[in-house]
Amino acid sequence: MLIRLIPFDDELDRSYLGRLMRINGAQSETELLNLIARWAGFPEKTRRQLPAIELLALASGIELREFVRAHSTLPYRRTITSYKPSIEHGCPENKDMLFISGMRLARKGAYFCKSCIDHDHLNDGMAYWRRDQQLPGVMVCTIHADPLHHIDKDSSFLFSPYKFIKLSKVISVELATSANNNDTTIRFLAIGRALMFNPAPIAPNFAKLALRRRISELGLRTHCGNSGSALVSDYILQAYPHTWLESIIPGLTKKKQNTVFHKIDGISNFSKSSSSSAAYLLVVAAIFFSAEEALQTLKSGTLAPLRHSEKIRNDIYLDLRNRYIQSRGRYDLIFSDRLPEKSLMLNFIKSLGFPDLPDNGNSSTFIAMRSFFSEGKSLAESVRISQVSTEKIEDLIRQVGIHINLILIEIDKN
Repeated sequence: MLIRLIPFDDELDRSYLGRLMRINGAQSETELLNLIARWAGFPEKTRRQLPAIELLALASGIELREFVRAHSTLPYRRTITSYKPSIEHGCPENKDMLFISGMRLARKGAYFCKSCIDHDHLNDGMAYWRRDQQLPGVMVCTIHADPLHHIDKDSSFLFSPYKFIKLSKVISVELATSANNNDTTIRFLAIGRALMFNPAPIAPNFAKLALRRRISELGLRTHCGNSGSALVSDYILQAYPHTWLESIIPGLTKKKQNTVFHKIDGISNFSKSSSSSAAYLLVVAAIFFSAEEALQTLKSGTLAPLRHSEKIRNDIYLDLRNRYIQSRGRYDLIFSDRLPEKSLMLNFIKSLGFPDLPDNGNSSTFIAMRSFFSEGKSLAESVRISQVSTEKIEDLIRQVGIHINLILIEIDKN
């Protein structure tokens, strides 16, 4: 006889497995899964024929696809994938995928919020492991804003998290604060959570064209070859807190500037997804101005196709244009806490053809640009008046001409 339980909201599949084991007196996962199989009338089927996650869905009374989307990390790990992207998350026809990775974790270790545990015991008489707290990059409880506790052993999910309060480590306040106060990190988490509700993954080939265009608009390199443009991986290093970033992709923060990091820099160029979903999400969150715009782009395969998304971009453009004018072209005077993070905005300004025009003692790049463009003076005369070097003025002219440069590149391709 099987004693069945109803899964809690957002309860991780392994947490549900552990609760079923405890209430049924099972000494191992195998014993519990065999008990469910006998109860369901499939005692002879192997775990490949009837995967563990499907048995849990049967025990819960929830349809398999719905159970996977509500209690497994599979939808997160498959947010963007080239492996059978047309197959829905939890599709019962795809037994091999459910058998091999149906209950795989999205990150190492087990995480919990002590305040959540206290709440669970008070209201439900028992505590459980929340799926959301097991997602990459989540350092703080979304309900209580407390830094999460964590323990290294994955087997911890089979027991109540209450058992590990004294044995666990607490995420440092510094790490939790840096992650929780960073706009790009917040977008990363919001986009990942939203994509988990998609019935099926997004194919890389569907999304990469839009990603490549946005990367190009920001003046970044769209490939892993030699180029004068900055690498996406270097841009990522500017956008995220490094300690937090190391927890997502180990080794990324240790790379040298201008050296290719293939998992990131090749993300818009691969025909097959050799990068993880977390790597895609890192790039997406860093190159879009809002989670909403990023989601619209990924789902449509085109860049900013909807009116609301265009309005967001136009509002930011007008605001930055006014700030650029008011600051007389000085980047260091443009940034405001009301805008998205500085690195993203400055790259956007560059993509518009608005270069940085600082004054350095007796030289003035503003005077140089006004002399050359507004007054029609020669390059040599502009150098003399502004006391700015010829090389610097030529570099500014190239920045101003970014749009014709992009057109010339496209002409060469044709």
